[in-house]
Amino acid sequence: GENFSGTPLDLMPFGGSIVAGQSAQTPYQGGGFRSGLFQDLLDDDRFTTTMLGSSTALLANSPTNVNILSIANERNHEGHPGWTTLMMLANIDADDGNSAGNGGYWLAPGNGVNPDCIIVNIGGNDAVKYGADSASMSGAAQRLDATVSEFNQLRPGVKTIVSTIGYRGDGGGSYSKALDAYLNPAIGGIVFNHVLAGQSVSYLDLRNIMSYPADIGSDKIHPTQAGYDKMANAWYQSLVYGTAYWTGNEDGNWNTLNGNQS
Repeated sequence: GENFSGTPLDLMPFGGSIVAGQSAQTPYQGGGFRSGLFQDLLDDDRFTTTMLGSSTALLANSPTNVNILSIANERNHEGHPGWTTLMMLANIDADDGNSAGNGGYWLAPGNGVNPDCIIVNIGGNDAVKYGADSASMSGAAQRLDATVSEFNQLRPGVKTIVSTIGYRGDGGGSYSKALDAYLNPAIGGIVFNHVLAGQSVSYLDLRNIMSYPADIGSDKIHPTQAGYDKMANAWYQSLVYGTAYWTGNEDGNWNTLNGNQS
């Protein structure tokens, strides 16, 4: 039978539609990378995983099977399609009134939601809603930084893994260019500063792990199931094999407990 004696791992996936699991693929069972990540952790006897968040949406398209998250009753997440860093930040310890925020106050003090780890993929929608330029992306980076600070203020010591933003082909590719030129390069430095502050923050470069068009669906934004599975494995590896940390060199490399990663 199943072994449920593993170390408890309370996990909050946090971000936009990629975290919620949106896909243009049909049929599609829903859940995005969360399905594969939960399965990976289920198969690993060291952990007993609980998924946290105010949403239970799977975003399945004409599903032909039952999603593992539904079977396990672990559909919760903090993924909000179309949301920006500004919108996410406004609901961590407040409610901005957007009904899709499910009442906000996601990590309010004493609300019983106590993640061991928050995995973050947010910022792609900022390029769409606020502008695909240096100033707009700088604002997104500052809000991402503030989000990680808010996590640590509300849940001191919480482990956070911050990822880069994947390819976005909407906007004729201009959004992807802006993310690659301005936002993604800033994320490593944001993580490094939180590490220097003694916080448990690490970095996952999903932008270079996910490739277009192999892993991305017909809408040029959201992964296919195969792409989400690749993403799930990357999250799993980053969770299980320890934090990544900056080597201190200007060579763009990070070290992990398993050796160097570019």
